[in-house]
Amino acid sequence: MFRKLRNEKPIGNVLGKVINPPPELKISILEGQITLYPDQLYMTDNLWNDYYRTYKIESEITEMTRDIENYSFQNTTATEIASLHTHPIKTLAGKGSDESTGDYKAQGDFWFTDTLKKNDLVMLVPTIDEQTWFIVDKVRKVK
Repeated sequence: MFRKLRNEKPIGNVLGKVINPPPELKISILEGQITLYPDQLYMTDNLWNDYYRTYKIESEITEMTRDIENYSFQNTTATEIASLHTHPIKTLAGKGSDESTGDYKAQGDFWFTDTLKKNDLVMLVPTIDEQTWFIVDKVRKVK
């Protein structure tokens, strides 16, 4: 509203270029006319290098083949009875392959360890007074 009175157009959403990566993030907008500094910027959580999400997967293994170079099997039985005497069971060892199918379940955390880099392009949205900017996401030109 005040902009209309001053006859200024709002900047609106803009494309920015990272000129210094986090934590001392600096972004250039309007073809280098303005530089935004860390105290003016908010960045979506997924762009930080310590962002993580938990996951849970339940799926089916449709094909799995493994070549096994070596394996050993330690038997938990200490002795084997043979007639009237006992003797230790030897460790089994060998190599080969296996093929299998079945169910797969896993859960854990995905940690994202990368963040914005110099020359990355980002979409920025300003507050009404254009003193604070929100980095919505990293973007790239389609063509």
